[in-house]
Amino acid sequence: MGSQTQTFRSASGQSISNEITNLSIPIANTEISHVLQLNLKQLIVKARTNGAKLKVSFVVGESGTKYVTIYPGCVLTLTDLGFSASTLYIQSSKVSTVVEILELY
Repeated sequence: MGSQTQTFRSASGQSISNEITNLSIPIANTEISHVLQLNLKQLIVKARTNGAKLKVSFVVGESGTKYVTIYPGCVLTLTDLGFSASTLYIQSSKVSTVVEILELY
């Protein structure tokens, strides 16, 4: 799947960039990685695929043991991050899942 990047100005005049990624997870219960933008300020993650439960971790190999669950129809929103560099590791309970990721930086 692809991604789209754009920059806009906030009400305070600050320049904010964002990237929208549609991440494909073809096989259920298999970890997929996504490298996050540098200086990430906000992260939003949700499953587009109906009924898919996501397991999300920031440590490789732990998306099946130490993770945050995003239940079907729910959204994970993390704000005030200030990440210098990080990777997101995701698993889905369903095959052919599409995960929507919005990064603001």
